[in-house]
Amino acid sequence: EDGLPESDCSCPYGYSCKHAVAVILEYQEQMKKNTSVPKASADNEILMRLNELDDDEEILSMAEEEDIDIDEILQAKTKKQLIELIHDIIGHYPEIAQDLADKKRLDSGDTKTLVSRIRSEIRIISEEPGWQNYWDGDGFTPDYSHVREKLEMLLEGGKADEVLALGEELLTAGTSQVAMSHDDGETDLEIASCVPVITEALEKSSLATADKIIWAVDVILKDEYSLFDQVGEFLSKKHKKQEWSIAADRLLERLNALISTIQERGFKGNHNRDRLSDWIIHALEHAGRTDEIIPLCEREASKNGSYARLVKKLFEENRYDDAERWIREGVRVVEKEWPGVAYGLRDMLLKIRTEQKDWPMVAALEAYEFINRPSLQPYNKCKTAAKKIDAWQAVRANLLSYLETGKSPLASKNWPLPPTGFDDPKKSPYDHFPNFHMLIEIAIDEEKPDRVLFWYDKQPQHYYRGYGLTDDSIATAVQNHSPERAVEIWRTMAE
Repeated sequence: EDGLPESDCSCPYGYSCKHAVAVILEYQEQMKKNTSVPKASADNEILMRLNELDDDEEILSMAEEEDIDIDEILQAKTKKQLIELIHDIIGHYPEIAQDLADKKRLDSGDTKTLVSRIRSEIRIISEEPGWQNYWDGDGFTPDYSHVREKLEMLLEGGKADEVLALGEELLTAGTSQVAMSHDDGETDLEIASCVPVITEALEKSSLATADKIIWAVDVILKDEYSLFDQVGEFLSKKHKKQEWSIAADRLLERLNALISTIQERGFKGNHNRDRLSDWIIHALEHAGRTDEIIPLCEREASKNGSYARLVKKLFEENRYDDAERWIREGVRVVEKEWPGVAYGLRDMLLKIRTEQKDWPMVAALEAYEFINRPSLQPYNKCKTAAKKIDAWQAVRANLLSYLETGKSPLASKNWPLPPTGFDDPKKSPYDHFPNFHMLIEIAIDEEKPDRVLFWYDKQPQHYYRGYGLTDDSIATAVQNHSPERAVEIWRTMAE
């Protein structure tokens, strides 16, 4: 059409699909073999079949365009003619016969057969993982559209409880399938397309509201791949405080029954316990039992190491002294095993002291982080705070001395900042001094090209600087100060 190839296909893509490409490739192969390929006639069976497979929306659109009155056509037919027409349609679309049979069973109160068939279909579809080869455009995505349609049929038939039960089975099977799949989320989206029906079924189910809340929380806690995220909409809706309170008590009972020591559970156990307690807090907030939240967070911090959540709650209530006490306790407990969590807690203390405009402690905390993991960000933040108290020159000299010698300045008599209250950072086996990388990076940042060249010339020939600092950035930094050295560095790189 208009000099370009057009295609129409019965697959979900409908046009410009891999099947159309295959037809063109096969046509080209026949041309190479000088095989005569006849043009299809207007009454060609395949073309006629394609026309019959046009989707309902297109047919309705054409009917509207041609001003065809479908009702008038159908009403003009006799009962016998209508039955013949339906049989003819079923001949082309056998699934319609199955739908009619299922609706008849539903109307008669027989749901067992349909539920069993949906359960079987979920099991069969979920057995094959999805995959995509994006290089050649090939792949497979499981099709859950029929499962979704049958779930809708069940729900329309007033069988919301059965839909919920099947939803749980879909979550279990779908989680396993996604874990085996190799694609960019196409399988996830197919499974998730069924969730709106399940969410509506939750609203319409015979469960009490508190039980619905528990059901939704359980599904979200089991959902490892965010397939059932939409179920969370039910938990964001307004429910009676009494129902939230009942749900909170039940979830608290479950929390209290869990193993309560960090060492016995390991990280995954901690994470699962944290997620459960997060939902308990959500329920307590909606139940109006806010006075129970911080005591719960305190218990969970001691049992589960979830200090950050507790500190955040204390911070929100402007209880800065209590927040700092728990920060220091948390850092002491988790520093060795979870240094990233310890860093986050110290960062919270930094936010508190910044809000209080305690610049000496802000500078001290930033210097601590620089000594712990040298980088430009804490160095420059320390500079900003230390300048407010006229201490930057002394602080800078100590930090640069640390980069040269590896000797921490925190206990030095010349250290002008207050103690942070934390143990001195432990040296990493990867730390080497002088730290040429950081010394050069600071010299570049401070626009001191003579110091850039000084440390560049001092470093060993094959010194590994790590990410971010290159010979090109060094040459660029000194090109105005020492153009001949810049050219020399660039020449060496080119060679």
